[in-house]
Amino acid sequence: MAAESFPTAWLLRCLDESAGVRREAAADEELLVLGALAQALSPDDLTRSLDRTVEILRQQFAADDCELFLREPGQGDLVLASCCGRDRDVLMERLRFPLGIGYPGIAAAEGRPVVTHELAQDVRFLRHEVVKRGVRSFVSIPLAAPAGPLGCVDLAWLDPQVDLERAVGLLLQCAGTIATTVRAGLAELRACVDRIVDAEPDRPQADRRQAFLEMLVRAAGARTGLMTSCATHRGEAADPEVVAPPRAPSIPPAVLRFCGRDCPILRSGHAASLGSQRTAWPGVCRRLPGSLSAPCCLPLRLPDRLWGAIVLDYGRSAPTPLTRDLVQLLSMAQQGAIRLASGDGQSRADETQEKRGLEVRCLGGFEVKLNGRQVTPAEFKRKKARALLKILVLRAGDTVGRDELVELLWPGVGPDAGTNRLHGVVHALRSAIEPYDSEGRRTYVRSDGDQYHFDMEAPHWIDLHEFRREAACASLADRERRGDQAIEHAERALDVYRGDLFADDPSMDWCGPQRKQLQDRYLDLLSHIAEHRVAHGDVEQGIALLRRGLTVNPCREDLHQALIQTLADFGRRREALEQYQVCVRALREELGVEPLPATLRLERLLTRLEGHASA
Repeated sequence: MAAESFPTAWLLRCLDESAGVRREAAADEELLVLGALAQALSPDDLTRSLDRTVEILRQQFAADDCELFLREPGQGDLVLASCCGRDRDVLMERLRFPLGIGYPGIAAAEGRPVVTHELAQDVRFLRHEVVKRGVRSFVSIPLAAPAGPLGCVDLAWLDPQVDLERAVGLLLQCAGTIATTVRAGLAELRACVDRIVDAEPDRPQADRRQAFLEMLVRAAGARTGLMTSCATHRGEAADPEVVAPPRAPSIPPAVLRFCGRDCPILRSGHAASLGSQRTAWPGVCRRLPGSLSAPCCLPLRLPDRLWGAIVLDYGRSAPTPLTRDLVQLLSMAQQGAIRLASGDGQSRADETQEKRGLEVRCLGGFEVKLNGRQVTPAEFKRKKARALLKILVLRAGDTVGRDELVELLWPGVGPDAGTNRLHGVVHALRSAIEPYDSEGRRTYVRSDGDQYHFDMEAPHWIDLHEFRREAACASLADRERRGDQAIEHAERALDVYRGDLFADDPSMDWCGPQRKQLQDRYLDLLSHIAEHRVAHGDVEQGIALLRRGLTVNPCREDLHQALIQTLADFGRRREALEQYQVCVRALREELGVEPLPATLRLERLLTRLEGHASA
């Protein structure tokens, strides 16, 4: 597997029978490095573990610099977790890179190693100060995980003659050990959040929030912190709910409202480590009290919206680098948001039922209601106004730039003409659905310069977000072995799913990946419920659910397998064989492929059983 991704000379030397001495030395070196890492790495203390790891790797490979990036939860940016070497100060000048942007090491996060002897000639290398100091050899290895790379580990040398093949081979094994420890450490942090928040289920919600905040402050090594939520169940962001210790700094309400609902960084799921240079902070953040010398802001994000934010203050003891603990803290914040928001679920649902405001159905036919009244397509004075609403709703509160909107709505149109058209479409959309709020601002379609977003805190109900929320709750309950609750959430998700995303407009190619992803999630939930029904004796209902899934996607071979197996288990072998033939035809006609080996084994077993029964 590795030989497909990097030069094979090192591996071939290891296999050469005439290179016994080199092979023995390489094996000893491998054991030495992996043993040192095993001693250094601990999921109970990720920060110190990673600091020790980069130093061990730098020394072992005689590298001039070593750095380790981790990826934010939700497949976000890469942030610097640890680094060491002669250029440490320069390496910390850029702490965050979007996926695939920066210098060659960031490309490794896409799942492939990067190896180069010509670093200075790579235009993506942005740290020119390091290049000027003579870096000529570079290796970056992704930290692989089943759900995608967790980050990458990088080594750099001044020497242009480094044996990079040897470095890659050994680093690949080291990266596996590091990735396993990181995954275990993040899982343990999420489990700690669960234990703190759910220690006493009957505690008031305010006490649970206070306990969670105190835990996060301790984990960050911060001086103090506060938590603000969006008060979404009232639809009133003007008075956010705040949890803070007695001596926490007082933050102006306008700044808290910005953190809880309008901050583009937090809304997108990123953290913001502001550092001590106040002049580099975003404008509204400069209104934070002067006593906050090195704040770090963490989003409390649910699957479909920003639920709140946490502001930590490190005082004079800010971590180095500033992003050192961000991934750990974000994982804890994400888990805390899910746990704490679930306690508000019933009251939020009750109040939403009383006053939904805007209702949007995206699954199946696209429908819009305002305060219970159907908004007809004719009321959108421009056809593209409905498409714009679809785009903003699908982004779930994240901002969309003007240029991107123009390209989605009018591919190939020039920027000037596109901007004029967009202004007209925005006006048409607002005219159809927009009441003003109490301060005379638009309620749903918000804009900040050339950035637009759907305000997730205004009173609304959207089936797409409800489906995602219930599906996420089902997954969480299933991981925690709360089987009955998992099924309840899965059934609610199925009730919401009336059809594929924007099924009445299949020409919307730009939402194709989301449409497929949602359909797959729906079929996964349906399959899980069917399995549950069969296991509890309701065989006919289970079979009906599997057939229902196959009407949505006749090429889902796992559903065919489950249906064939269920029919066979309950003595309906002839129906099972007929279903196998249906599966074969669908795969051949739709995809041009043959069934998987597991499906073929089912067919052979059924044929033998039928032959024995006939005999």
